[in-house]
Amino acid sequence: WSMPLLMRELLDYYGSPTRIDTAEPAPSYRDYLAWLQRQDTDTAKRAWAQAFADVDSPTRVARGAGADGHTSATEVSAELTADRFDRLRRVVSDTAVTVNTALAAAWALNLRVLTGETDVIFGSAVSGRPPELPMVDRTLGMFLNTVPVRVHLDPTTPIRQLLTRIQDRHAHLLDHHHIGLPEIHRSIGVTELFDTAIAYQSFPLDRSTLQHLVDSAGLRVDDITGIDATPYPLSLIVAPKHDDHGDTQGLQIPLRFLDTEFDTAHARRIL
Repeated sequence: WSMPLLMRELLDYYGSPTRIDTAEPAPSYRDYLAWLQRQDTDTAKRAWAQAFADVDSPTRVARGAGADGHTSATEVSAELTADRFDRLRRVVSDTAVTVNTALAAAWALNLRVLTGETDVIFGSAVSGRPPELPMVDRTLGMFLNTVPVRVHLDPTTPIRQLLTRIQDRHAHLLDHHHIGLPEIHRSIGVTELFDTAIAYQSFPLDRSTLQHLVDSAGLRVDDITGIDATPYPLSLIVAPKHDDHGDTQGLQIPLRFLDTEFDTAHARRIL
């Protein structure tokens, strides 16, 4: 989230150097730290402990990821076309849930197949930016968190009912996303809950806006590379594809996997 904000400031000032002296100061990360100190941590811990009270074992798809010290991640990718994405949006809109909720439901059903369990848990990346904090969407800093998602699966449950249930559970825990995953583990009394994770990427600036800023600054970008990593044997990332107007025109969906646990053919079947 912070990278496009930083790029925007840099390119904006590069194109108009005089604005550095007149621009409104960027929001400070200290405001978030002060907000964090005011939160009722004990209530948050109790909420997580209650939501996972009867969990007796983690949901695991791997035999022992990285046990030999080799954790090379590989990736396969698929695309949800604009037409199929529009159909998905109509379903979630009619059900009053989000695309991210549909992603969670799909991954839970996948875990049902992979593990044979009907009560599954996985990690979900959340922005960690509290909406009640002024200008938090413009603040540079580390807010990102991974929180556990628990889904009970019953073959007699209609899919729309499953979607609603997942969204309601998410909403119930939304105010407690500021608690870090190790603290959540301690609250529940476990050391591990899952070994897979999903992330629906949503950033404050799209590529076309950044390209406009680059052009306005009189610059040319030759290349951009990014390096990130995951500690999980399976990580599903969903990245919206935007047109020149910033509208979403489908999804790019990479699945990252540890090659010590899965081969490419198996990863493609999962995806």
